Amino acid sequence: MVKIKSESGFTLIELLVVIAIIGILSGIVITALGGARTKAKDAKIKSELIGFRTAAQLYYLENGNKYSDLICGSINSALVNKTTRPYYDSINKANGVAPIACRANINAYAISSVMVSDPTKHFCVDNGGYAGEGTKVAQVVAGTIKCE
Repeated sequence: MVKIKSESGFTLIELLVVIAIIGILSGIVITALGGARTKAKDAKIKSELIGFRTAAQLYYLENGNKYSDLICGSINSALVNKTTRPYYDSINKANGVAPIACRANINAYAISSVMVSDPTKHFCVDNGGYAGEGTKVAQVVAGTIKCE
């Protein structure tokens, strides 16, 4: 009696099926992560705007209890205060260089940025302690600077 040796292994079809399943699963995961990236960018914008508020308060305390238009300045200007400049750069990176609205004088400031997940919404902070998401944008209302 002759014994036939059989070699075990995967056939080409089995390997192709496994590769196809891995491809489908990776496509599902990548699609699901798209929303997470957008939410992460929104969270970064909120975090940086709250950090801006802290930096503006430090500026206020270090400069005789006064704000300055330098905390806003032009976003591309060299005049933007060194205390707040890093926040501008980080917000611009997160929101894709969408406009940042910033208003300031010696008594008050307000700054807002467009949300990546919904361009009709803004996150705004001001010197009065307001920090919120909605349609409020940093602006001058009846001579007062605030999120409105």
